[in-house]
Amino acid sequence: MKMPPANGVHRLDAAAFTLLEVLLVISLIAAVAAGLGTAWWDRSRSGLATAQHLVGTLLSQARATAVARQTETRLVVFVGSPATDSGNHLRMLQVLHADAAGTGEWMPSAEPQRLPRGFIIVPPASPGSPVGTISPAASQLTIGTTAGLPIESTLRAASRILFMEFRPDGSFQPGDIMGGGRVVVARDSGDSGTSVPTRSILIRLNGSVVLPEETVFASP
Repeated sequence: MKMPPANGVHRLDAAAFTLLEVLLVISLIAAVAAGLGTAWWDRSRSGLATAQHLVGTLLSQARATAVARQTETRLVVFVGSPATDSGNHLRMLQVLHADAAGTGEWMPSAEPQRLPRGFIIVPPASPGSPVGTISPAASQLTIGTTAGLPIESTLRAASRILFMEFRPDGSFQPGDIMGGGRVVVARDSGDSGTSVPTRSILIRLNGSVVLPEETVFASP
């Protein structure tokens, strides 16, 4: 028969944790999780800002090209297959200008650019969007070539192309939308449907581009 200790105090097993130690471990885990979350948010915010500024710069370039060439210009966005062309799908953008000779072709004005990996242009959710949609395969967009500046074959083979158009006077062509337009960039969440951080690029009717600093969580 095991006798109780003489002082009446039962000793805990040496391998057991005290309440203080458990609380300390929990607090450390919480601190590490918070640090990882902050780091992820900082990277997302930095990538979003880079994507937003790139789209804003290209829109401003398209507007300036329209005025300089006195012809319509478009900033086009490649739409392909997320499964087979994730490097370009909703990430590759290029400024095109209408051929002044009246051939109906759209010529590349500059080299194509890509958003940072993991970020995309959010496609329009409704026909009323200021972001237009066309299909090169249906001959809705005939793409020409400029000496020394060939357009990428991936853009020619796109299943669809999104575009934002500017007139020769530099104003924005929003279709039936009044008050300008809005382009949204977001972290690519695939088809998960989860809310992701997004940022907008606003285009006024006069063609000026505004980059709000506000980050909004939405389901793209």
